Amino acid sequence: MGVINVLDKHVAELIAAGEVVERPASAIKELIENSIDAGADDITVEIQNGGITFMRVTDNGCGIMRDDIKKAFLPHATSKIKLENDLESISTLGFRGEALSSISSVSRLQLLTRHKSEELGTSYEIDGGEEIVFDDAGCPVGTTMIVRDLFYNIPARMKFLKQNRAEGNAVANVVDKTALSHPEIAFTFIRDGRRVLKTSGDGKIKSAIYSVFGKDFADGLMPVSYELNGVSVKGYISKPINSRPNRSMQSFFINGRYVRSRTASVALEEACKGSVMVGKFPACVLHLTVPFEAIDVNVHPSKIEVRFINERPIFDAVYHAVKTSLNKNDERKKLSFPEKKDDAFSQLRKPKPFVATPAVFEKKEEAKPEPTHNNPFDELNAVVGTINPPKKETAVLHDYDSPIKVYSKDAVRRQENFQSKLEKFKAKPTDTEIVSEKKPEKKPEEQPGIIVEADEPKTLYEQPKNKIVFIGEAFKTYILVEKNDKEIVIIDKHAAH
Repeated sequence: MGVINVLDKHVAELIAAGEVVERPASAIKELIENSIDAGADDITVEIQNGGITFMRVTDNGCGIMRDDIKKAFLPHATSKIKLENDLESISTLGFRGEALSSISSVSRLQLLTRHKSEELGTSYEIDGGEEIVFDDAGCPVGTTMIVRDLFYNIPARMKFLKQNRAEGNAVANVVDKTALSHPEIAFTFIRDGRRVLKTSGDGKIKSAIYSVFGKDFADGLMPVSYELNGVSVKGYISKPINSRPNRSMQSFFINGRYVRSRTASVALEEACKGSVMVGKFPACVLHLTVPFEAIDVNVHPSKIEVRFINERPIFDAVYHAVKTSLNKNDERKKLSFPEKKDDAFSQLRKPKPFVATPAVFEKKEEAKPEPTHNNPFDELNAVVGTINPPKKETAVLHDYDSPIKVYSKDAVRRQENFQSKLEKFKAKPTDTEIVSEKKPEKKPEEQPGIIVEADEPKTLYEQPKNKIVFIGEAFKTYILVEKNDKEIVIIDKHAAH
C-alpha cells in the first residue's frame, strides 16, 4: 500500500490559510487591499481585543454582485487576473484569490454588500468554511466584512498568537502603512471603541503623514520630487537633524504597495552619508512609480516583497532624489567671525619685514683698555659708559612698532647689563669695598672687548598651549569653541556626556 495521501479539501484549506493569514493583521491587510481595489475612497477599520475576537472593514467601493458572492469565497477565485500574461503587469494590490477563502476557513465571517447596479444588498455568513446564511439585506453601496473568533477551529494556531495589545499594534501598523500609501483615501481606525486614526483623504502625502505620525514628525521633513530613467520618486525625507536611532520610520511604496526594499534603503542611507550622524538613520515616506512590467510582486504570499528586473535604476533614482533634496533644502547655518582688533601682542605676531625701521642695530664702540686704578665707577664707565640716563632713541626694548629691534640680541644684552650695573652702583659703597685691593672676578660678558653670544631673548608674551574661547551653541546639540585663535572645535553635547 502506498504512503502518499491526497489531502481532503478542508485540510488543504487550513494549510493554505496558514500561509496567508498568520495573525489578525494579515486578515486586515487582505480586506483593506480588496476595498482599495474596489475603488473605495472611504475605509473604516474596527477591531476589538487585538482583532482576535472581532474585526470589521467597511468601504464605499463598488460592492460585490449577488451572483459573484459565493464564487468569491472559493479558492483561487479573483477578478484581478484572468490569463497568464496578466501576471507580467499586475496593477492591483490583490490578485491571488486566496484571501477570502483563507479567512473564512479559520473564522466566523459575515458579509454585507450591495453592488452599485443593484437596489438590494446581500447578507452572507460562513462558519469555518461552511455556508450558514445567504439572504437579502438592506445596506448602502459598498462592502462590510465582519470577522469573529479568528483561529477558533485551529487551537494549534491560536496558541501562537500574542497578547491583545501586541496584536492590536500590528493591526495599527498595517492601517498606518496603508494610509500612507494611499493619501487619496480617507481612513478611520477604531480600536476597542476608541478612534485612534483619521485621515483627510485629500490626496496630499504630507496630510497623511501628519495624521499618522503627528505634527512634530511632519514638521521635520523635506520634500522629494525626482524622476530618472522612467522611475519617479516623490515623498518626504527627514532633515539630518531629525534622524532616527533605527530604520523603523523608513517607508517605501512601489506603485501604491508598501514593500520592504533593501535596494531603496541602501540608496537612501548612501545619499544621506555625511549629512546624518554616525549611528543615526534617516526617516522617509517615499513613493516610487515604476513600470508594472519592471517588477515582480508574485514573490511572497503576503506580497510585502518585490523583485526588480534591474535594481540599478531604482538605486540611482532614490539616491539622486534624496541627494538633490538635501542640497536644495540645506539649512545649515553659516558661521562668520568678526575681525579682531589689533592689540600690542598681536603686533608682535605680525612681523613687518618690508617696513623700514630706524636704528635696528646700534653701532658698537671700540673696546677701551682696562684702567690701572681700582675705582669701581671707572670700571663701570669702561663697560657701559658714563652713568647717565639712557637716551630716548636707545630704549627700544618696548618699541612694539619695531619687532625686529625688540628681539635684537645686542640691544637686549646691553639693556640687561646696564640695568644690573646701575642697580649695583646706585647703592653707597662701603669702606671695605673701596680699600679692598682684591678685584672681583669678571664674568666673560662683563669684560670689555670680549663678545659672548647671549642666550635667546625671552619673549614678552607667551601664548598658552591651549587657548579655548567659547563661541556659542548650534541647534541645541553642538558646542562651538575657538582653539588657539586658529581652529574651530565642534563638540556634540550628547556624545561628550
